[in-house]
Amino acid sequence: MQYPLILASGWEIVSALAETAGAVATFAAVVVALWPEVRKRLVTERMDIAVGTEPPYYSDATAIIHGTPMCGKMLRLEVSNSGDETANDVRILLGNVTRKNTVRGWVPANLAWTHTGKRNCDTIPPRFRQFCDLCAVINRQVHFSLEVQPLDQYNVFDLGEFTLEIALATERGVQKRGTIRLTIEEHPQTRQLTYVNIQWEEWDC
Repeated sequence: MQYPLILASGWEIVSALAETAGAVATFAAVVVALWPEVRKRLVTERMDIAVGTEPPYYSDATAIIHGTPMCGKMLRLEVSNSGDETANDVRILLGNVTRKNTVRGWVPANLAWTHTGKRNCDTIPPRFRQFCDLCAVINRQVHFSLEVQPLDQYNVFDLGEFTLEIALATERGVQKRGTIRLTIEEHPQTRQLTYVNIQWEEWDC
């Protein structure tokens, strides 16, 4: 069987090429417009929180309490970035604190970062970590390390069992939310700290 030979004119070929070029240009424009959003999803920070009861998580330290240096024990949180992009303006909000068998109001506040005392950590590069002070244990009391120390000292508790609500955020928004269960006890006779336990339980954001 013979098929008829169809010849396209020069103008038809030029028109087809022009339409193809226009489609490619439109697709390229869409890619350029959407690339920042696509990049955010492909390349981003991945924030994690870790806790422990050994140095550097829990160690001897000097805390500044209302301008006065005081020696005690400091309990810290490790904040790490396992992503591919630097995390900026990292903050940890202590949303609520409850102590077993204690009724007390709580005003949410940011925790202070280790060594700087600031409310935020400017940057955490990929595969790096920083530490944030959670609380200082001084004279058998727990001082939660807020960015601003309240005059009424509502952040100071006796030793005991605590439940903390934590949120970790960067400039992109909240990255982690969860609960910290903390127990700090002492020997009834020696009055020395004999037991410190801390657990981090992440919520489904």
